[in-house]
Amino acid sequence: MNLQFNAAVVIDTDIYFSAKNFNGLFKLNLYDKSVHFIAHFPGDEVWTEHMHQFAIQHKGFMYFIPYFAHYLTKYNLQNGEIEKICIFNNCCDKAISCVLEFEHKYVLIPRKLSNPFAIFALMISHSATWIRFRNKEEASFFAK
Repeated sequence: MNLQFNAAVVIDTDIYFSAKNFNGLFKLNLYDKSVHFIAHFPGDEVWTEHMHQFAIQHKGFMYFIPYFAHYLTKYNLQNGEIEKICIFNNCCDKAISCVLEFEHKYVLIPRKLSNPFAIFALMISHSATWIRFRNKEEASFFAK
């Protein structure tokens, strides 16, 4: 099998990653090149492709940011628990095209600028503050 990935985090001698062609969290050891399946991401079908575009490591956790996945996913590096986090409402496409760190928060920039931006504070809670632009001119200012 040709295992590919988009979203990954390097921790010590391991790369933790979301598989590109299906729903799976894996760990690749950089020294011996061994690959271990950890879990399926909850809330999505097994054959969902391009689930995540970005991954973030923060204080013993990894967060996988959705592209075609339905949820943001939190993975606990200590105990291996995996949790889906619903910060999106049903009004928007959940695909995130970029993640920026700003003042100890993460700004999730949507693939479509007509959808709201989310400001996600990992240290505080699993909720997001949403910013919706009033018109295309406001949104296009950020696209420049």
